[in-house]
Amino acid sequence: MSTRNAWLGMIAALIIPVSASGQDEAPSRQGGFEIAPFIGTFDDVPEYDPDDSDDFVDPAGNPFFGAYLDYHFPAGLFIEGEFGFIPLEYAPAGETRRDTNLLVLGLGLGYNIPLGDKAQLYLDAGLGSFRWSPDGLDSESDFSLNYGTGLRVFLSDDFAVRFDARMHQLKALHGTSSTADAQGETMFAPTLTIGGSFFIRGDDDPEPMPAVEPEPEPEPEPEEPAPAMTFEHVLFDSDSAELDSTARNILQDVGRVLISRPGDVEIRGHADATASESYNEELSQRRAEAVRTYLLENFPQLESDRFRLQAFGESMPVAENETPEGRRLNRRVVIMVGEGR
Repeated sequence: MSTRNAWLGMIAALIIPVSASGQDEAPSRQGGFEIAPFIGTFDDVPEYDPDDSDDFVDPAGNPFFGAYLDYHFPAGLFIEGEFGFIPLEYAPAGETRRDTNLLVLGLGLGYNIPLGDKAQLYLDAGLGSFRWSPDGLDSESDFSLNYGTGLRVFLSDDFAVRFDARMHQLKALHGTSSTADAQGETMFAPTLTIGGSFFIRGDDDPEPMPAVEPEPEPEPEPEEPAPAMTFEHVLFDSDSAELDSTARNILQDVGRVLISRPGDVEIRGHADATASESYNEELSQRRAEAVRTYLLENFPQLESDRFRLQAFGESMPVAENETPEGRRLNRRVVIMVGEGR
């Protein structure tokens, strides 16, 4: 099989898997350099080197080696530099063979196509230059065009085996054709290469931004203590420590407030002056105890150790004891709750 047929077969072998590839993404190699040394073969199209010509030794099968240097961008694009060297032999009619080296330089643009999670097909094309250097004769150089395809098979995150097939269009060396009209005209030179790709990338993860220490939250302003308060007086009948309906209604309101309001509770019992001092003091104590008992029995959320009882008897009147109304106001219990937080 000719080198040209092998070249065409390799292109087909590289392109066909695209239709069968799954949806998995190939390893991302964006944002870094690829260095890919290679070795392969170089051929030319026979029109410019007939097999029966004595002018030029057919280069088919001659080694072609060099390297690609790529830089990969996001979205699959990459730029590529090519350096290639082909050692040939040149035999002008009637002369001995001469060593003839061909140097190929190129710059192109390519695009990567993922094939599964371990391979990438790529297409590229570009412009370049070439230089024929026959031993003992003048060198010849000009611009060239190259295009082709290739395949990377990843063996690790940073290394892949690379297969490449491309066509180089360049002017043939003068004297390489049996017809004068063809001398120096375009020569189609396919190349097949294999090599290894080494990837040099930046850090996968960018340097983390330095952590910004949150500013300490300001300490909450201390809550103002709830001021002390005195509830409505609980009044009693003469010579009695029994709670009537009015007194019980007042204590219902008092109990609800004490549940939501912390603080010590002081219960002060008082009496009018219609009996002896000692009796009135004992009566005022019973009145204070009656109030505490009612609150604890009807509001189990309240704790008994919050309450402090005091009996003042007739010593702290709020009205004159000479009138019935004054004495009624003096028969009382005063409930006070201290500062709460």
